[in-house]
Amino acid sequence: MAIVLRPQGKLDLIGAGRLQHDVNRYILSNKHASPLWIVDLSQVKTISHAGLLLLTRLQRLAEKRRSRLILQHPTAAVRAIFEAALVTEYFEVQGDEDEEARSDRSEEATDEALRRDRRRISPRKKSRSQATTSSTR
Repeated sequence: MAIVLRPQGKLDLIGAGRLQHDVNRYILSNKHASPLWIVDLSQVKTISHAGLLLLTRLQRLAEKRRSRLILQHPTAAVRAIFEAALVTEYFEVQGDEDEEARSDRSEEATDEALRRDRRRISPRKKSRSQATTSSTR
């Protein structure tokens, strides 16, 4: 069974303190805690340095205990902060399936548009006689 933590509002110094209290209560006090820890960020509006620091400590603790930490449903603001802080690769982040599906469709559409543009602007191949003439000069 997973341990699910649901911080709300701002994950600033005060919010991080509340989340730390929950971590102490449900994870640190239980040596046989679940191997799956989920932090549901859907109700977090913003995150500060204190919140990022707590999440990185929690990630290290999960690794030490051979557990898995998943950050679920971060808001767009929180995702932007993760990207600006260059920590997106450090965490396992899961969003809404609908959001991921839209993102996948958007990426596919972008890839298709790029392929069409490349075909339109790619240089035309030289004929064999032009290639031979150019290479003999």
